[in-house]
Formats: sequence, structure tokens, C-alpha cells
Amino acid sequence: MRNSSFFVYGLALVASVGLMLWILNVGDKLPASGDLVVAPVPGPVESGNVLWNSPLAMLLLQIVVILLVVRIFLVLTARFGQPPVIGEILAGLIVGPSLLGLLFPEASAWLFPSESLGNLYLLSQVGLILFMFIMGMELDIRVLRTQAKATIFVSNVGIIIPMLAGMGLAYFLYTEYAQNGATFQAFALLTALSLTVTAFPSLLRIVQERGWYKTPLGSMAITSAAAIDIAVWCMLAAVVAMVRAGGFAAAAGPVVMGTVYVVLMLTVVKPLMHKVGSVYASKEIFNKRVVGLILLVLVASSYAAEVIGIHSLFGAFLAGVAMPHNLSFKKIITEKFEDISLVFLLPVFFILTGLRTDITLLNTASHWGIFAALLLVAVAFKFGSIALAGRMSGLNARDALSLGVLLNTRGLMELVIINIGYELGVFSAEIFTMLVLMTIATTMLTTPALNVLDRLFAEDDFGARVLARIRTSFRILLSFGPPKMGSTLIRLADQLTLKHNRNVDITALHITPSYDIKPYEALLYEKEAFQPIRSTAQLLGLRINTLYKNTEEVDKEIISTVSQGRFDLVLVGAARPIFTEKATGGVLRQLLEGGETNIGVLIDRGFVMAESILLLLGSEDDLALLEYAYRFRTSNRARVTVLKVSDGQHVDFYNKESPYFHLATHFNEVIEQRIPDRQLLAHFNLILVSLDLWNEINSKRATWIKDCPSILVIKHHHDLPRDVEQQVVREAEK
Repeated sequence: MRNSSFFVYGLALVASVGLMLWILNVGDKLPASGDLVVAPVPGPVESGNVLWNSPLAMLLLQIVVILLVVRIFLVLTARFGQPPVIGEILAGLIVGPSLLGLLFPEASAWLFPSESLGNLYLLSQVGLILFMFIMGMELDIRVLRTQAKATIFVSNVGIIIPMLAGMGLAYFLYTEYAQNGATFQAFALLTALSLTVTAFPSLLRIVQERGWYKTPLGSMAITSAAAIDIAVWCMLAAVVAMVRAGGFAAAAGPVVMGTVYVVLMLTVVKPLMHKVGSVYASKEIFNKRVVGLILLVLVASSYAAEVIGIHSLFGAFLAGVAMPHNLSFKKIITEKFEDISLVFLLPVFFILTGLRTDITLLNTASHWGIFAALLLVAVAFKFGSIALAGRMSGLNARDALSLGVLLNTRGLMELVIINIGYELGVFSAEIFTMLVLMTIATTMLTTPALNVLDRLFAEDDFGARVLARIRTSFRILLSFGPPKMGSTLIRLADQLTLKHNRNVDITALHITPSYDIKPYEALLYEKEAFQPIRSTAQLLGLRINTLYKNTEEVDKEIISTVSQGRFDLVLVGAARPIFTEKATGGVLRQLLEGGETNIGVLIDRGFVMAESILLLLGSEDDLALLEYAYRFRTSNRARVTVLKVSDGQHVDFYNKESPYFHLATHFNEVIEQRIPDRQLLAHFNLILVSLDLWNEINSKRATWIKDCPSILVIKHHHDLPRDVEQQVVREAEK
């Protein structure tokens, strides 16, 4: 039956193919119509043309090269701690006339012929429209209404002083470096705006990486940068309208229409989108119709701004501002649009900027002198004025200087402005190149300058940490990944604290292993990560401090936090094997093998309460674990059994010369066995074992862990606070 079905199917297939061939053969003999005139199709089918010279093939090849070069430079710059924008700008310089065009002019001309740049330009503009839309969502205009007086002062200084400096500099540069036909007003205003703007995305990333998001410095930096960039984009829209209209008087019409357009976006479109955001705030119900509506608002706003004459990018920015403040809604939109913009389209913009940048034009000492003056003015008047304003507003010296460094970074926002100036026929190629180099320099200086400030003020930090340690007797750090593990670790920490002494400082640390998250995403992740541990802590009557960070260097961040916090004990959850080179395994390996802090790694097997504990001893050094066992015993009356592993060194448990003798006398259940077997392990719900003994047992019988309950592996470096000894003395007196 089965064979006959295959035969019928094969026969039908052959017959179908034969019928198609017969139709083609018969139809080929039909007379062609003489009435239609078909125009020749341009492209690869023309005589003498080849496939790789077609416009589409050339565009695809250019995109492949762009993405490849940008990826390479992103990896290289990341190794030096520089933000991604530096790698992208340098990639543009490499393929432009500054290097590729200088060394291999024929290859450069073939890869980026002038007639193909129009397609790249359109792609880059689409990428910028998406980017400005996302940035508009990130910048919350409500900060303009809620700024503290100090922040208002800092942001105003950060706008006025650089603007004045830029206009003053433009007075000396206009004659030689403005394009023919450009007015002084346009040149001065665009130069001033290029010195005033702040790279808001780069600043956010730095603030998040350094854990400053909820500090006075971080709040002031983010709010001031938002206010500065909002003001800059509003002024830029007016300047673009003026240049396109041909002067201040002629720009009155576009400015009025632009004002009406802004009012409509904020009073009509924004409330409408808020209603949409309140309904479609979860992925489950967020559908293609909502995506279509958002794209419609974005494109229509960009089109309106372009037609009015205030530039499509301002329209995209305003469309982002009109989006709801709902964090979940913003996160969903960002996930839809960000990757295609940042990873695929924006690299095209950076390459185009590099193709316009020709360092060989700066071929005299005068040129480099002008560049040095430009860089000096850009740094001195932006960094210096903001640092001074921050100090006058009450920040300490370190924070004031850090604020100046943060707001002095320019990045992508600067490139957008100077490209607009170049496209409007205001900036010459020479001044454009100088401004690009200034952007690279000020952005690259940010991270090293902050590191220098860290070293200069390290002693102050150390003193603060020492004082913090004096004020509390027992400092515990809980580091966890999955939120459920945080709840488990706080239960464990509670059982390690003596009930009579609640002078305990517990800090919970959660790290998102990524740089590429937005502030509103960070708020959502932080809320989700700490919700279980906060609930459990409240039930237990514990107060905890929470610390949230996002970085791709999880191991360095945890080790840095442990070192700076001067913790007595660090508890870490192990969701994976604790000695691997992958993800958390590699982090735990570095924590356990280095440092001088006591580390406890919980291998969780459903831990809730340490009611019955098995303490493993393999050497005299393991007697230090009696401190932990005693805490469990005293805190929740846990039954502790001590097992001396017979394969290990001889351990004199009741040695009166031992510094732990006063603790050993409180444990009477002492047994001896080679390696704990399944029957013995079944009577306990927690095993205490030192790191060295753990390694030794695993090397002899790695399968024993399958029979174990939850395990607390401890790397002990120093004694815990003296409250244990005080409790022992009290019991002895009784």
C-alpha cells in the first residue's frame, strides 16, 4: 500500500513537470505583440555590466564592509575601556580619505563611489530618525519642571558659558572656515551648539556602569544633561529653519509653524499615546497594530518637521518625547526599534561621517593650532564652568569635577550637529574635520579622567569605608543572579546573625550582565530582582541595602564591591557548577581564589531553614567553621553534628590550645567517617564544608554531591565579629 502511494505521487509529479514544459514550448510559438515598447532595464542585465556593479549589489557590499569594520573596532575600543561610539567613529575614519583613501585611493573609489553615497545617506538618515526617536523617549521633559535649584543653575551655566565661548571662537574662525555663502549668524550658532551639546546616551551608560544612578552626582548629571540637550535641540531646530529660510526674518514663518507643531504634538498626540500606553503595557497584548501606530506617529512627525523646515531629526526626537512614560511600554518599543537602529543603520552614519572627514586637509601648523584652540575652548569652558557650578551648588570637589567630566562628553550628539552644519553648507571640510577630532578627543578623555579622579580621591573613600566599618559590627554582602536566589540568601544570612545582636548591615547586590540597557529597563530589572528578597526580609524583620549595577565585567564588579565594602562575609548563590569558566562559575572561582574576605557559596537544594547541620572537618584549619556552626546553633537552635573525615589530617577537636576550643565545647555530636554516605546525608538539610575539603572530597568521589542537601562552601580568611565570643561568655556565666 505504501509503495503504491509513492508510485502514484511520483507519477503525478512527473506528469506535472511534463505539462509545464509542454505549455512553455507551445507558448513560445505565439506571436509577440508589436504595440508595446519595453524600456531597457538598467542594471546588471545591460551589455557589458557585471553583477557586482549593480546599485543593489554595491549597497549590500558596502553594508557588509561597514558592519565588519565597525564590529572589529568596537571590540578593540572596548578593550581600552572606551565607549562604543569611539570605535564607530574610528571605523569611519579608517575607511575614509584619512587612511583608506590616502593609502589605497583606487580601492576607496571603487568601494565608495560618489554616485553610491546617496543610498548610504538615506539609510543613515533612517537610522538617525530611529535613534532620535529612542533618545526622545529616554529624555523625560518632566525634568524641566522638577529640577532642583542647584540643577537648574548647573544646566543654565552648561548652556550659556559654552554658547558664549563658541560664538566668540566663531568670530575668529568665520572668515577662513565657513563655506561660501554661509552667514556669520548660522556659523556662530552651529559652532556654539556643537560646543554645548552633551552625549546623553554615553553619559547614561557611564553613570550606570559606575553605580551613580541614584547618587546626588548621578541625578544631577542626568537631569542637567537632559535639560541641556532639550535646549540644544530646540535651538538647533530654530537655526536650521533660519538657514533654510535665508535669515532671521524669513525664518519667522517656519518658527511659528514649528511652534504650532510642537504644541500639537504635546497636547494632542502625547495624551493619545498615553492612553495607548496604559492599555498596551505588556508583551502579551502588544501587537502589530500598536507598532504600526507608533511608526505612523514617528514618520508623520519626522515628515512634518522636515516640510516645515526644522529638520526631520527634530520631528523624530519630538515623537519620542510624545511616547508614554510607562516603563513597560517604553521597554517594548525599545526592543522593537533599537537593535535595527544601533547595530544596522547607525554604523552607516558613522562611516559617512568618516568619508566626509579628511585629516590630510589639516596640513599646516596653523590648522593644528586652530584645532588645539578649539579643543582647549571646548574643554575649558564646558568642563570648567560646570565643575565650578557644581562646586557652588554644594557638591564636594570630587563630585563637582566628575560632573564637569561627564557633561563634557559629546559623542554621537555632536556628530549629528556638525553633520547638519556641513549639509546646510555652513561648515567647511576643514572645520568639520576639526570638530570630528574634537568629538573623539573629548569623548575618549571621559573614562580616563574619571579614573584619575578615583585615584586622586581614593584616600577619602578609604576613610569613609573605615568609619562605616566601625559603626557596624557585622557586614554581610549577598550577591545573586536569579531573584529567587536572593530570597534564599537572605534566609541564610538571617540564620547567621545572632538574635540578641541586630547590629547587622546586610547589602544585596544584583548585576545585570550587559551594558546595553536603558535607564527605564534598569529600573524594571532592579524592581524584579529585589522584589522577592525585600518581601522575605520584611517577613524576617530585617533591613537591607540594595545595590544594582549593569556591566559586562561581572567578575570585576563583584570583586570591586567586595573590596570597597569591607564586608565580614559574602554569601553567593551558585546556580551552576562553582568551578567553571562560564558565566557565574568563573566569577565564583575568582572570588574564592583571591581576596581576603570570608566567602560562602550556597549550592541550593531547596534551602529554607538550617535545622539539622553536618559540619565536615578535614584539618585543623577547618575548625574556623565552628564560628558559623555556632551562629546557626544559637540563632535558630539548629542541631549540629561534626564529622571528622577520616581520610583527612588528624583533628584534635577538643584541643585546649586551639583558638576555637571555647566553641568546640558546645558541640557534643562528633563522629568520624571516610566520606559522608547517602544514609548519613539524609538526616541533614545543610552541610558546612571548607573550600579546601570540598575540593579534596570532589577529587576522590565527585558523585557524592548528588546525595547532598544544600551545601554552604566556605572560604575562611579571618575571624567573624567578636559578638560570637561575647555570646559564648554569657552562656558560660549562666
